[in-house]
Amino acid sequence: MAVSFKKCEISIIGLISLFSKVRQRGSCIWFQYRKPKVQNESLVQSEELNRHNPIPFEIEVVLPSFFVTATGTNVGKTLFSSLFFAKYKEVFPYKYWKPIQTGSLESKDRDSVALASELPPNRVEESFEEWELPASPHYARKMQNGIWDETIFLKVWMQVTEYPVLIEGAGGPFVPLADNLLTVDWIKERKIPVILVVSSELGTINHSLSILEALSLREILVYGFYMIGSENILRQDNAKQIESFSGVPSLGFTAIPKDKLNPLDFRAFAKTNFDNQESLYTILKAHVT
Repeated sequence: MAVSFKKCEISIIGLISLFSKVRQRGSCIWFQYRKPKVQNESLVQSEELNRHNPIPFEIEVVLPSFFVTATGTNVGKTLFSSLFFAKYKEVFPYKYWKPIQTGSLESKDRDSVALASELPPNRVEESFEEWELPASPHYARKMQNGIWDETIFLKVWMQVTEYPVLIEGAGGPFVPLADNLLTVDWIKERKIPVILVVSSELGTINHSLSILEALSLREILVYGFYMIGSENILRQDNAKQIESFSGVPSLGFTAIPKDKLNPLDFRAFAKTNFDNQESLYTILKAHVT
């Protein structure tokens, strides 16, 4: 598969090769727009106001963050994040961040991830917004008389992503962050790579291919898709068809644990049941010195 990025065709092998060359020079790599090296903070506002005609940012080599989204709500983004940190928190320096939390504030996703993986507090970022109503961010905010400030959100985003962060979205990529802004369009603007969490159940081929096509049309780099769900007779063929038709690599499969696990048992489960082929490890290792 070739990934279109800034009107260039870059193969996955080519990307990994490029990452390796940069690592030899002592840097980590991900291409994203960075603030010009000037003191004028108004440029941050200018970027937000000129989304369709952005100011000419320079491309630098930076530590990467990546965005975890899914084909729908409750597909497994938080479980994926918990498994990732349970297995790799000593390997990779990523922090966890869920920018917008909706639903019960007594059971926040960041608390679930931190508890399951025993991720220390200094690696768990506070949410930018938290709303009690279990709904899309734009609607939950509206029902609680909140006000969306994209300029402030941009500033917080830039501060948090100065360090490598696993960013967990709310719902899927077409969830509105605000009345005039979809999650997928924010991802495109920020030039951040994506991991798509998909279900193993009936219907996942259609849901997954639809989203992967939409991401491809927006020239969003997708590291791969990761399947979470039950082990069933459809699971292997589902993954095969998604990979074959989309050209996006399958990063693995983890069956949802049948029983609730304490942190010690969850970490043991993650080590033996998450990223068994080390596909995700290989991609991320190419980025981090």
